[in-house]
Amino acid sequence: MFRTKLWISGLIGLGAVCCIGLIVANGNSGDSKRLHTTEDALLARSRVPLQARTILERACQDCHSDNTVWPWYAHIPPFSREIHSDVARGRSFMNFSKWSKYSEGQRRGLVLAILADTKAGLMPPPAFVRMHGNAKLSDGDLKELKKWAMAETRVRSKNGDGGSR
Repeated sequence: MFRTKLWISGLIGLGAVCCIGLIVANGNSGDSKRLHTTEDALLARSRVPLQARTILERACQDCHSDNTVWPWYAHIPPFSREIHSDVARGRSFMNFSKWSKYSEGQRRGLVLAILADTKAGLMPPPAFVRMHGNAKLSDGDLKELKKWAMAETRVRSKNGDGGSR
C-alpha cells in the first residue's frame, strides 16, 4: 500500500515538473524559432568554402556561435544550467559568429584545433551527437574539414602573414 502511494506521488511530481518545464520552454523559446538572415549566417563574410561552412553550421553552431537553436529541454532545470554552461564554455573557446574578429594566428590555431578535435572524435561531443543525430560527422564531412584546414594553412603559409580573410 505504501509503495503504491509512493509510486503515485512520484508520477504526480514528475508530471508536475514536466508541465512546468513545458510551460517555461514554450514561453522562452522565441530565439529557437527565429530565422537566420544571410548576414547572421555562420561565417557569412568569410572565405570558408560552402561545403565546410555547411558542416560547421550543422554540427558546431549550437555551441560555437551566437546562432544557437535552443532545444525545448534547455529551459528545464536542472538541464538548463548544464546546457547553458556548455554553450557559454564553447563560445568562450571559439565563436564562429566572431570569426572575422580573430587574428590570423588565432584563426590558424582554431582551424587546426577543429581538425584535430573532429578527427579524434572529441567534437562534436558524443553526448551532444546522441541527442542531435544530425551533428554526427561522416567520413566525407571529416575529409571536407581536412581539405579546408589544409587549404587555410597553405594559403596563410604562402602569404607569410596569411593576408586578411
